[in-house]
Amino acid sequence: MFRPLRALPTLSLLATLAAPLSAQQAWRPIRLGEAIAGSLTAVDPKIQGRGAFHVYRLEAKEGDRFIITMRSGELDAYLWVARTVSGLTELVVEDDDSGGDTDARLRFRAPATGTYAIVAQSLAADATGPYELRVEVAPPVVAAVPQALTVGQVREGTIDERSPILEDQNPAVPYQLYTYTGRGERVRVAVRSGAFDAFVRVTRVTPSGTEEEVGTDDDSGGGTDAQFTFSANGQYRIYARPLEPARTGTFTISLNEMPTVRIVSRPINLGQTVEGTIASSDPESDDGAYFHQYAVNAPAGERIRIVLRSSAFDAMVQFGRATGSAFEQLGMDDDGAGGTDSQLDVTMPRDGTYVIRVRALGRAETGAYALTVTRQQ
Repeated sequence: MFRPLRALPTLSLLATLAAPLSAQQAWRPIRLGEAIAGSLTAVDPKIQGRGAFHVYRLEAKEGDRFIITMRSGELDAYLWVARTVSGLTELVVEDDDSGGDTDARLRFRAPATGTYAIVAQSLAADATGPYELRVEVAPPVVAAVPQALTVGQVREGTIDERSPILEDQNPAVPYQLYTYTGRGERVRVAVRSGAFDAFVRVTRVTPSGTEEEVGTDDDSGGGTDAQFTFSANGQYRIYARPLEPARTGTFTISLNEMPTVRIVSRPINLGQTVEGTIASSDPESDDGAYFHQYAVNAPAGERIRIVLRSSAFDAMVQFGRATGSAFEQLGMDDDGAGGTDSQLDVTMPRDGTYVIRVRALGRAETGAYALTVTRQQ
């Protein structure tokens, strides 16, 4: 959850931040809920390759939750919170533009009782000017009320200060929770918003009630919309949230069943080159990429080289086992052949038939390609 502050692995927080400041600047007090006016100048110290900064002292108890905002019309605001642990400086949370435009805004939950430094800084090394800092107590966490999704449904949702919070992350992230029960169908969930960069996470509920990660997505829905495709068999929880923790606004979430496209494993022999064209009518992977699949047979220990070239898309090759529509990846490559072409060297694990999947790195890309499989000496 915490990571050492870059370039400051051995210095105490007090020595690093307070010593360069004048007595009037060091560890300025916080007035919760009030706007604090400040101005960064050329005589203020700089740190971390960024611009001038001021430090504010925050005393917090474990679990205390705050919303911190830094706004300025003259500089790109950069906001971070740090503390000392065993004499080492640790960055707890940071933000650049989540307040909108170039303003900074973050949610902060104190991991332990103690003194924290709130650092109000210019992102650019040479920028100065006035700013406003506000530290507020975050509203109480509300319990998530799951909403059921059905195939073909589009629901509207809102992320705001009253939304439930993922408290196991720092910064804490607001979200809305949805559920779906599948019976073997392949479905696609999409989260779309004009207010924030959408993010979706899907988990499967185990018989014991715990959650298993199925997958996440940020921008596969086009633009900043999120989209994730999965084969549903059981109970699932779907988390819709902004990628940037401090963003709020409305969104839509939809769930649709995907048509079943038969996967054909075309044969390919060692020493052979085949040409093909990926189209939108081809099978689609869970991350939204159309693909062709080839079957290769070689004895255990055989070393083979797989080369995929395309001038139409950024080539990606996958090697593994296939059982029906299920695919177990054993190896993959993106740009190993130079440029955007792929090259993957594989040693056959055991006798038998394995598959090669030919696809684009990105989603929904189509076009011609050439696939070559050769035996390595």
